[in-house]
Amino acid sequence: MKDKDILQYVADDLGLLKNDILDYDLYLYNMDGMEIVGADKDMIASPRLDNVTSVSALVDTMCRETNGNNTYAGANISRLLSVLRAVLQSALRSANVSECGER
Repeated sequence: MKDKDILQYVADDLGLLKNDILDYDLYLYNMDGMEIVGADKDMIASPRLDNVTSVSALVDTMCRETNGNNTYAGANISRLLSVLRAVLQSALRSANVSECGER
């Protein structure tokens, strides 16, 4: 039996013909869980933790830097902030973390 390529596996899983898939992107995710580390076991190491904290820092900075609804360039920042807050809340929920960092 000839080995299948990844596109054939996807087509089979979706019940499609391989030629029906016009284009695709492949994303690989590190599925390792978090670990408590450090001499005093007071630190968290997690492959996805950087993403959550980066978005949190971005939203926090934008909230502090924004004066009013519009930036000097005329962009409406309030809509952007609401989208970023929704993204952050979704990420926190999927990581089972509250906005205060409690599990």
